Amino acid sequence: MTKKTNKDKSKRKAAGSDWGDIKAKQDAFLKIMHDIIRDPSLGEKYLRSDDDAAQAFRDAGMNVPPDVKVVFVPAGDTDKQKGGAAVIELPPKGSPPSDEQLQELFLCTYSIW
Repeated sequence: MTKKTNKDKSKRKAAGSDWGDIKAKQDAFLKIMHDIIRDPSLGEKYLRSDDDAAQAFRDAGMNVPPDVKVVFVPAGDTDKQKGGAAVIELPPKGSPPSDEQLQELFLCTYSIW
């Protein structure tokens, strides 16, 4: 049995959790939300910059892939009458997709449309 050193622990922490690890992502999310509660200016920063939002997850120990967007929306967005924000994936390049395929790119909204 080998003794784990502080260097070993820092290597593991520096490596971060895989973005697909839902539990780690939830833990990072909670850390970020508590940070925002303590310092509301962070929320404003993350609203203005998707890059800063992604960095917040990196700082919380997540390996955020470079092609992943992290997006914050303003407080109260879910209460807007028309459903608030929407998450939409851009269509792939190449042959035009059918309307049914395009519908699959509307990833989420707050209410069923």
